[in-house]
Amino acid sequence: MTTRSLLLLVDDHELVRELTVRLLKGSGHEVVAFGDAAAAVELARERADELALLITDVSMPGVTGPELAAQVREHCPGLPVLFVTGFAAGGLASQIPPDAAVLEKPFTREDLLAKVREATDRPG
Repeated sequence: MTTRSLLLLVDDHELVRELTVRLLKGSGHEVVAFGDAAAAVELARERADELALLITDVSMPGVTGPELAAQVREHCPGLPVLFVTGFAAGGLASQIPPDAAVLEKPFTREDLLAKVREATDRPG
C-alpha cells in the first residue's frame, strides 16, 4: 500500500516555485514542482495514489489554479488543495472550491507549513 505523502506544486514563477520547494523540502516534505499545468495533470494521472496535496498559484497563464485543481481532482478525487495568491485571488476568488485552503503572498516558512497542515487535515 502506498502512503499519500507527495506534494504537487505548480507555480509559473520560477523563483517562487524554487523557494517554495526549498522551504517544503527543508521541512521534510517530498515535493514535485512544475511551471505548467499539463505536466502536473500528467503526474497526477500517473501517481494519484501518492499525492497528499496540490499547491497551486491561483493566477497563471493558460490554465488558472482553480481549473488546474479540477483537472487534477479528475485523477485524484478529494485531493486537498492549497491555493497561493498574490492578490487575494482577485476575480478568481469565486472559483476557489470551498474545501480549499488559501495562502496569500508574501508568506513566511511558518505560514506555508501551517497552511500545508491545515489543507491536509481537512476532510476530503
